Amino acid sequence: MSSRGKTAICIGNFDGLHKGHRKLLDEFQKRARSENLKPILITFRPHPFLFFNPQKRYLLSDYSKKIELIRSVYPSIEINITEFDKKLQSMSAKEYCEQILMDKEPALVCVGYDLQIGHDKKYARDIIPSEIPDCEVLEISPVKDGDKIISSSLIRECLASGEVSDVREYLMRDFSMIGIVGTGKKLGRTIGFPTLNIEIHKNIVSPRFGVYGVEIVLNDEKFYGIMNIGKNPTVSDDEQIKVEVHVLDFNRDVYGEEVEVRFKSFVRDEKKFDSLDLLKQQILKDVNTVKEYFEI
Repeated sequence: MSSRGKTAICIGNFDGLHKGHRKLLDEFQKRARSENLKPILITFRPHPFLFFNPQKRYLLSDYSKKIELIRSVYPSIEINITEFDKKLQSMSAKEYCEQILMDKEPALVCVGYDLQIGHDKKYARDIIPSEIPDCEVLEISPVKDGDKIISSSLIRECLASGEVSDVREYLMRDFSMIGIVGTGKKLGRTIGFPTLNIEIHKNIVSPRFGVYGVEIVLNDEKFYGIMNIGKNPTVSDDEQIKVEVHVLDFNRDVYGEEVEVRFKSFVRDEKKFDSLDLLKQQILKDVNTVKEYFEI
């Protein structure tokens, strides 16, 4: 006769830690507490999608931000980061149960609706109880907005359309990019709008190219600004995505420092101007639009 396990396990990527993830983790934490089980969250690095597509801009938050988010909202849950490598990718569902789950002694495994595991894609609800005696599988139904399931892929679609307020609602926070201030062409200062050139993580999803009103967090201080993300077609002809932020009422050298840029509003699409003078006139309008938005 088998003895019941001591842990509750939750499996998922949790990219962005959106509303759907929070429902899953809230239920998971509640059940673990009520049954006096140690809660363990299993997540993966890299994201399985990036294992197959390492150059893609796909993530809603980089790994350190994701872990920081989970720890801040769910401090009592132990986080187990599993390397997604060739060995894991080639595991069958049965092997996954034996090699990843079994030694953690789970009495409960909590998953999102219809989660499949192993290269043979077996439903967790079917394979886990058959391989781990006395282990219950709890499937949590998705969170919806009307008829749309709130998911990381829906949020990526909203970002691609510049729908900042929908993204904010689904993430329960602003979408943000974290990066290091690098050196640019210093062209902005020649037309009266110096910018911070921010080098962002190569796998962070690219939102709709254009101009946004943003909040900038630098050493725990907050500033307002206007950001252009895209390829700067007026002054550049390469394919590199550039993130440039003009911080309002700001005059400091912060080269090499880490900044977080929080998306607040979509202003307009990126566009190529026939002259720097026309670009400057447009930036003046954009700054006024952003100042109105922030009521400053």
